[in-house]
Amino acid sequence: SGGGVIKYDGKKFTNYTTAQGLANNAVFSILEDKTGNLWFATSGGGVSKFNGKSFINYTTEQGLANNVVYSITEDGSGNVWFGTSGGGVSKFDGKSFINFSTIQGLADDVVWTIKEDKSGNLWFGTQEGLSLLSLKALVQFSEAIKNKESFYGPLFETFSTKDGLPDNFITQVLPGNNDKLYIGTNLGICELMPGNSTNTADKKWTVGKVYNSTTGYPVKDVNIGPGAMYKDSKGIIWIATGSDKTGLVRFDPRA
Repeated sequence: SGGGVIKYDGKKFTNYTTAQGLANNAVFSILEDKTGNLWFATSGGGVSKFNGKSFINYTTEQGLANNVVYSITEDGSGNVWFGTSGGGVSKFDGKSFINFSTIQGLADDVVWTIKEDKSGNLWFGTQEGLSLLSLKALVQFSEAIKNKESFYGPLFETFSTKDGLPDNFITQVLPGNNDKLYIGTNLGICELMPGNSTNTADKKWTVGKVYNSTTGYPVKDVNIGPGAMYKDSKGIIWIATGSDKTGLVRFDPRA
């Protein structure tokens, strides 16, 4: 925190800071996009894009929702999404930003994590619940914007403790097997599974099993930050916690 970013090529380290053009020396998240650019989410400087030679910085002046950015992801269409502290979410298509907040139905404007599932749906972990932006809703919204038409209907669907989540502070979203998602919270993790209801009023996802200290499992507060929940090549999920007693938890969903 405060030292910028460091590149290691297997032999030596190279530091990049504001002196080289980085937007801010406190960096929360890093993403490599499909074209090889590196994106850096910073604390107060917005985001930086590095093409291997130089930085381009984006802030609220260019349309970013907030200059404190916690999370980054790239969707299947090549849009880059940024989760901010207090501004909600920004979508960048390479030319301009579109911002989404509680006004459009996002659970909260502090967004700690963003994940796209294999169906193209986007999930946003906030400190007031988990919000889903379905691919269908996003396409309909984008078409309305393109045609300069009004968009009607809910854009986000939100899940909270009322739906069975162990806690509303969502730190991680991790796609698992069989379309399941594993949700990391301040009170352990839980399964989120696609439902089979044909009732349009029902939510299409349901909370499954909860794994935390109250249900007999050694995991409580799941850390924020990229990779704090990680699925390895064997399907084992590794969970970084904020407890000195549990530390790093190894979880085998098949056990």
